[in-house]
Amino acid sequence: MDLKDKVAVVTGSGRGIGRAISVALAKNRCKVIINVKKRLEEGQETLRMVEEYSQGILVKADVSTREGCASIINEARKNFDSIDILVNNAGLGIAMPFMNSDDSLIQKLIDTNIMSVIRCSQEIGRVMEDGGTIINVSSVAGLKPMPLLPIYGMTKAAIINLTQYMAYDFAQRRIRVNAVAPSVVSTKMGNSLVDISGLKEDKFAKEYTLTGKIIDPDEVADAVIFLAKSDSITGQTLVIDSGWLLK
Repeated sequence: MDLKDKVAVVTGSGRGIGRAISVALAKNRCKVIINVKKRLEEGQETLRMVEEYSQGILVKADVSTREGCASIINEARKNFDSIDILVNNAGLGIAMPFMNSDDSLIQKLIDTNIMSVIRCSQEIGRVMEDGGTIINVSSVAGLKPMPLLPIYGMTKAAIINLTQYMAYDFAQRRIRVNAVAPSVVSTKMGNSLVDISGLKEDKFAKEYTLTGKIIDPDEVADAVIFLAKSDSITGQTLVIDSGWLLK
């Protein structure tokens, strides 16, 4: 897929991985719809960065609800002709032992990490151009247990599985569906996991990765761009983990 002038929605793009993906898409001349749930100032900063390279708009919406997904579609239609790319990045990570995870926390993680992907993919998928692409942001926690992340890891494993089913369902319209699965990324969530471990960042990276390196958000964005452009890849999960799974 040639990304020039394509319209991309990136959920949860106020900071971290979502911001990096939004800027990378803009650098490839995509028009970008940025989404935040609450923190408008973060979304506005992402928008400023996007507009250095391309057009963008900011939509405040809770994408774990169908109403939130619909509001993104409405704003997209006001500003652009189509939606070609959906990056389901919105997510929540809470470190909590399994036996301490109450129903409220479990439901919150399911709504944010699973239902947002289902609802946005259904609602936006209905209006997406044939030949478009959907990219889901999962995690290596869905492939290998990580300390204190049993419920989070369960939700991310669900996304990896769901990605394959979505690839089947969208194939008739030539819409490709893939996922990326990073390990610990240098973001607010990733940094908190390092802090919880009690290790310095360099020692944490040496302990848990082969390359001794924490992932940068831009590296995840590079993987998303690769999948967006690759017309013959669908139903796959691309791991970006510095060798975490082999440790």
